[in-house]
Amino acid sequence: MIETRYLTPNKMTRWCDKRIRPIKGIVFHWAADPGATLLNMWTYFENMHIQHPHDYKRAYTYFIRETIWQVLPDNERDGATGLADFDDYPEKIKRKFPIWPDAHLVNILMLEIDDEGRFMTKTIALARMLAAKLCVDNELDPVEDVYRHYDITKKKCPKWFVDNPDNWEQFRLDIKGIFCRGGGVGGAAMY
Repeated sequence: MIETRYLTPNKMTRWCDKRIRPIKGIVFHWAADPGATLLNMWTYFENMHIQHPHDYKRAYTYFIRETIWQVLPDNERDGATGLADFDDYPEKIKRKFPIWPDAHLVNILMLEIDDEGRFMTKTIALARMLAAKLCVDNELDPVEDVYRHYDITKKKCPKWFVDNPDNWEQFRLDIKGIFCRGGGVGGAAMY
């Protein structure tokens, strides 16, 4: 179900620095492009150090569309959530992650949205399954330790879940349901 497609180590998107254990949270992001594919997103991060040598971007650990691609090893820090200044984080986040949030977070980029920004059924199902698996593997609470990028930095990401907080809460409850059942993808609701 999860395909390994690691990025080549480079100074822009894959530093190969080790994550500070333990993992304390999962953060969801979105690609705002309805046509974004796994391959073009992977290629963007793979070639960034060549095409944009001064445009610093850290890759996410996972990309999701019709399948899941893991693009960084679990023991490497991805850094996709971060703000430049620790003081800019919300107080709740600074208390939970006193060293640096990205040192303890796994970032997941969700692709395949419709023209209104809603995630497609398959993307949602795979995201729920992956989050439940990561919660089990890392002893995380499937509601309290799953975040939107917005919850960490106040960036409007994933936009659909920021604009529709009831859908976000249902998404986290769905993850909890999968977590409590010990696996499976569950229902196929589109948010």
